[in-house]
Amino acid sequence: MLNNLERFFRTGQFTPRAWRGLPFELADKEAGHTIAGEVCMPQSMLWVLNRGCSPLQWFDSGRRREYLIEGELAVFWKKEHVLADIRNARATSGFAVFFPEDRIERWLHDDAPKTVRAIAEMTPHQFRIDPFAVTCLRTIAAEIERGCPSGASFAEAISISLITYLTSAWRGSDADNKGSKIQPAMVRRVREFIDANLSQNLSVTELATEVGLSARQLCRSFKLSLGVPVHQYVMRRRIERAKELLRHMDATE
Repeated sequence: MLNNLERFFRTGQFTPRAWRGLPFELADKEAGHTIAGEVCMPQSMLWVLNRGCSPLQWFDSGRRREYLIEGELAVFWKKEHVLADIRNARATSGFAVFFPEDRIERWLHDDAPKTVRAIAEMTPHQFRIDPFAVTCLRTIAAEIERGCPSGASFAEAISISLITYLTSAWRGSDADNKGSKIQPAMVRRVREFIDANLSQNLSVTELATEVGLSARQLCRSFKLSLGVPVHQYVMRRRIERAKELLRHMDATE
């Protein structure tokens, strides 16, 4: 029976989840796990080690490669890169996140072509000790395990941050990543929209559309303007609203 990651290698299909961010998979590998024959990556993937330590062997363009998987390791595999005979000697547990172009286009708008191109131009396979990437994917895994209580705004925000991080820290920084504050009228409009829809599963995409920005532009600019990420602001406003309601209720209510 194919595990989640091998099924992705072979078919490009993901396990359905109540998650509004980048496609995400638990990637457990049994001891002696092998994917025989050639596989072509259907999407670019960032994989991080959660538990375990194991020698990894594979063939790339006819050349045998190997790497010791251990510590806070993150691995990037590029879309359409062909690998062969992947062998994992010991049991490991990791997380994999994928970068489909349709989601990048939905979140990044005008920035999408440059970002898609940046991912396409990255080195086909990279191995790095990267505590930030490991923490991000562990946070996503914990959020999914709890049933995604932080909602769509958190899912999109952390996904956009991961895309931005990958195309800067793993490829070279970009001056456009600095961002700028949004106009006070836009800030007021976003805050009013959030307050009017606190009971809804608000997404960054919806908020960005409200003010004519891409999701990534809103994430950058909102934090610069208000000092907190979008999802934290939404959560804070929900807590404040709950406190306000409680002040006008008796114990039985």
